[in-house]
Amino acid sequence: MGELRLRDTIDRLRQCSNMDDLMAVMRSSFADLGFAQWGYSCQLLQSYEKSRLFLFINMSQLWIQRYLEMNYHDVDPITKYYPNNNLPWLWKVHDDWSAMGEHVAEFMKDVQDHGYTGGICIPLYSAQNTRGLVDLVSRDPTLADLYDALEGRAAQAALITRYVQEELFRIAGISDNGVYKNPLSSRQKEVLFWVGEGLTSKAIAAKCDLSYRTVEDYLAEIQRKLDASNRQQAVTRAVSLGYLLPLNRYQSQDDLEVTLVLPP
Repeated sequence: MGELRLRDTIDRLRQCSNMDDLMAVMRSSFADLGFAQWGYSCQLLQSYEKSRLFLFINMSQLWIQRYLEMNYHDVDPITKYYPNNNLPWLWKVHDDWSAMGEHVAEFMKDVQDHGYTGGICIPLYSAQNTRGLVDLVSRDPTLADLYDALEGRAAQAALITRYVQEELFRIAGISDNGVYKNPLSSRQKEVLFWVGEGLTSKAIAAKCDLSYRTVEDYLAEIQRKLDASNRQQAVTRAVSLGYLLPLNRYQSQDDLEVTLVLPP
């Protein structure tokens, strides 16, 4: 296990020109942290119905082939865990999986047969409304390496993936496709925000000191930009893409409900 220099890793990521380059940097960086086996996924929500998934796996070819052949994604408990949880999960193949169904128990038996004993699943989310995970996997029956990783190395691995995500978007050209870049003007976002709060066009006009006609024009343009058939779908799509963030809509502290906690 080497010594990881985060600044060097970031510089290398910014020089990447394709997905293979990203994979090479991740492999060497994670190896320096002591993680030889891992998986990383980043799911970009384009709408509630569609998403784009980027998946990097650094495990044995036999296991990857087996996973794909058996369509294990449908039963893998890790893929069910991360969308609904924030905390890391240290899982073991010997855990009691019976409550999750016989297929999960069979899956974990297969994981064990391929030499893996457990892992740390760390959910990852971002301001661009992406979701994903990094799963650091162990072959150590005692899982001592994973328990030790909880003291700090796992957090470093999760931090690296934050920088990986930014370079992943750059390489994939997502900004150029208009998926990652917010196409709405500040005024359009303000109007759409109040639609999400349940206001009518007339009420929005009064709230924003605009004419009724201007509000309607804004909404028509918003629907065009977001390829939405009505204002409700526009709100849904803007939220799912991370374009509509309530805290970013408010400019005055008077609009915020603040809970301040101070030491005794």
